[in-house]
Amino acid sequence: MIGIGIGIPMTQGAGIPSWVPAGSVAAYNALTGEVWRTSKTFTRATTGYAFVAGDLLQSFAIDTERRVDNIGVLLEPAATNIWTRSSNVSTGNWVKVNATIAVDDTTGPSGLTTAEKVTATAAGAVSVEQTPTGFAGSTVYWLSVMAKLGTSGYAGFSWNDGLIDHEQAFNLTTGAASVAVGTALDAASSKICANGFIQLKARLTTQASIAGSSRVKIMMSDTAVLASGAAISKYIHLDFAQAETGSKVTSPIITGASSVLRAADVLTLTPENGSALDWHARYDDDSEDVFASDTVGALAVNPANLTRSIVEVFWATL
Repeated sequence: MIGIGIGIPMTQGAGIPSWVPAGSVAAYNALTGEVWRTSKTFTRATTGYAFVAGDLLQSFAIDTERRVDNIGVLLEPAATNIWTRSSNVSTGNWVKVNATIAVDDTTGPSGLTTAEKVTATAAGAVSVEQTPTGFAGSTVYWLSVMAKLGTSGYAGFSWNDGLIDHEQAFNLTTGAASVAVGTALDAASSKICANGFIQLKARLTTQASIAGSSRVKIMMSDTAVLASGAAISKYIHLDFAQAETGSKVTSPIITGASSVLRAADVLTLTPENGSALDWHARYDDDSEDVFASDTVGALAVNPANLTRSIVEVFWATL
């Protein structure tokens, strides 16, 4: 949060707001929307989601900045969710293995009753599976899903390359990632969300030939070994499944019968000062960097050039 202790002085020269970093010739406070010696425009051609207070997932309208309470503004490049029916694993888009689905069974991380209950129907591995649109070899995919602890304690991702099952399991009580099986799944992490959900995240790297199953699995298990499955009638809840290319997991995108694109966030800052300027960003973890140098006139912020996705303040220096 901008203020004492993170490098922004609370006193400035006459007429300069206290939140403006020292030495600035233009600044934008992403926490509040205030600008100083610059104009600002923002567009995004689609709706978008962001986590707000209480880790609740909130939908934002077209051309509306996704301002995260007391943290900053979420800025992301365009991304496409290539898993279809991403919030309804009961549909025919998903293959169910030893599982039955209860639709809209409980309140999801968005506060709406959208989460599905996945219940084991037989001994053995339990999964919902789908081939992502355009699934190919030699490609990096980022997988995510919101999962909630039920009577079964683990969930995660699995993919078979024709030789072995690669697995990444997560503990649904703590969010902790287990040691991966195989090498195709890595970079595992999790995020605590509202209403008891945990967002599970992992990177899948396919080899040149995808001779095995093209379906990527979301699995549940009573142990950290996903292939061991769950006892009959054990269950978990799922919502917001996502598979995407790019450099990391991005905010959730709800899909229907086909993949869906979330447009890029386009923030443009036009300073009054016409000199060549260096633009700085301070992020939600209080780290800082220069993300654009020697820029004259209007700056269209490229989210791909930002170190982190949530920014507290932008400012320019000579």
